[in-house]
Amino acid sequence: MMEQTKIYKALKRRARAQAGGSCGARSPHGALQCAVAEQRWIKEIDINPLLASPDGLIALDARVVVHGPEVTLDQVPKTAIRAYPTRYVAPWTMKDGNAVTIRPIRPEDEPALVRFHETLSERTVYLRYST
Repeated sequence: MMEQTKIYKALKRRARAQAGGSCGARSPHGALQCAVAEQRWIKEIDINPLLASPDGLIALDARVVVHGPEVTLDQVPKTAIRAYPTRYVAPWTMKDGNAVTIRPIRPEDEPALVRFHETLSERTVYLRYST
C-alpha cells in the first residue's frame, strides 16, 4: 500500500538519484530517513499504523506536515541528530592488497580508538593534535 503512494515513489526516485549522494540512501525507507535529516522544512511525520514484520515495514497511513510560509529559514529548528554520513564510506585497497573499508568514526568505535591512541608515542600525539 505504501509503495502506491506518491511520496513513496518520489522518495524512491530521490534514493536512486542520491545513491552515493549527500545522504547515501539506497532504499525508499532510507530515503525517508534522509528526507527527515536533510529537509528542515518537515515539521512532523505521522505514520500510523506502522506494521513491522521480519520481511519489512508497511505504513498503512502517513501524514507529513511542513512549516508554513510564515516561518523563515532561520526559524526552522535544526535537527538534533544527523544521519550517519554514508557518503564517506568507501572500499579501499591497501598497498599489500588487503581490502578495507574507510568510514567515519561511529560511537561504538570509541573503545578501539582509545586502545589505538594508547599505542601512540607522545611525539605522534603531539604532531597529530598540535597543528
